[in-house]
Amino acid sequence: MSNRYCSPNTLLLEDFNIKEICENFPEKKIGVSVSQVYIMIAKLSNSPKRNEDFRILVNALNKYSELECYDEPKYIAMDITDVKKCFRNQLSKLPKKAFMLID
Repeated sequence: MSNRYCSPNTLLLEDFNIKEICENFPEKKIGVSVSQVYIMIAKLSNSPKRNEDFRILVNALNKYSELECYDEPKYIAMDITDVKKCFRNQLSKLPKKAFMLID
């Protein structure tokens, strides 16, 4: 049974270490839960110091809203360096299934 929200080349890992991947593969893209992106956007919307992080997340969502999709994806692909920058200390607090490793 295929997941219509994920490509067939996607590997879902619930126990991968996001910080380790950030350090070892800084050019890699990972899938980030759309709901976690929306939550972080809400947190950052009142923080002028983190305006750049806010824009990165909004732009990541806009890439997918421009596609002609009938369903919103569960995960959106983001550069791992952007994920680390935007989520900062929240990375260790988020559930493991908030991220998806993309081949």
